[in-house]
Amino acid sequence: MKKMHVISFCIACLFIVNQAAAHALWIATKPTGKSGKAQQVHIYYGEPAEGVLENVTDWWSDVGSFVLTLHHPDGSSQQLETSAQADHHVATFTPTKEGVYTLSVAQPVKETFDGHKYQFNSTAFVNVGNADEPTLPETSDFRVISGLFDTKAGKPISLKAQLGAKPLNKLEVTVFSPNGWSKTFHTDESGLISFVPDRKGHYLVEALYSVDVDGADHKHLHRIATWSIKID
Repeated sequence: MKKMHVISFCIACLFIVNQAAAHALWIATKPTGKSGKAQQVHIYYGEPAEGVLENVTDWWSDVGSFVLTLHHPDGSSQQLETSAQADHHVATFTPTKEGVYTLSVAQPVKETFDGHKYQFNSTAFVNVGNADEPTLPETSDFRVISGLFDTKAGKPISLKAQLGAKPLNKLEVTVFSPNGWSKTFHTDESGLISFVPDRKGHYLVEALYSVDVDGADHKHLHRIATWSIKID
């Protein structure tokens, strides 16, 4: 009986590690919008390396309790209501003026494992009109982002990894392509990486930032940030 308890515990530990290490949460929406027209936003959770989307009933721990925040061009922000579908959550908002709207999620997972805690982060921009560059909200969030709104196959895409306003050097960033390949890059001193998409489709960019902390129930914090790109 004791052996069975040990086996069950090991299986549970492996499940938690797999959920944290292989999974990610990401926001997907069109990079451009129109004033007065509703913009649809999808939030997914799954395994980027396998191209697998988890049904919302199978999302790990309290990941499904995430808060989706919309930051307006004038600096104000609001929480968007989401509704659960089969394998994603959906939200909508209607831009009222031109500028760049920022969508963000920073969801700490309630469940910890052996002193390790995980947080899922994602960011997306929606350009309404002809704004040049997005103005990021002042938060301490971990992000991987791109300022490009017009993305084409064969054209380089630059992305930046940062914690708050601080760029992160020598950070691993992985790009997952629509046909199954993935490639890992390391950021430079400005927190930048660059890659060239070789085909149309959906690309997902993922970065992991880990730090030791002095938490009540954890000593290590792992933040996973994503950026979704649709190549036309």
